Amino acid sequence: MGAKKKEKIVVGIGYYRRQDWERFLASADDREKLEDTYDEWLVSFRNAVKNMRTAGTEPKKVLFTIDELLDYCKKKRLKNNAKARSEFFSELTRQGKTEEITEI
Repeated sequence: MGAKKKEKIVVGIGYYRRQDWERFLASADDREKLEDTYDEWLVSFRNAVKNMRTAGTEPKKVLFTIDELLDYCKKKRLKNNAKARSEFFSELTRQGKTEEITEI
């Protein structure tokens, strides 16, 4: 009998689009904790993906629009901060609104 392949835990990670970055920053309640530029954020995103893979999880891009994020926060009466975004990304991951991360 061969060893069973262990299934990796899927972790959704929010993926911002370059064209949405400035609007996202303007809407974020925790702006001072975020990267100033999209390129700086992209470096952080890539590092997070590498770290997740090293830890044995399977990171996937969460697909969303800024309007969806803001609507979620409004409906849940949340500020647009890291905690709310994490909840939002987790919900979208459970709904399967993700895609494979093919480039790093």
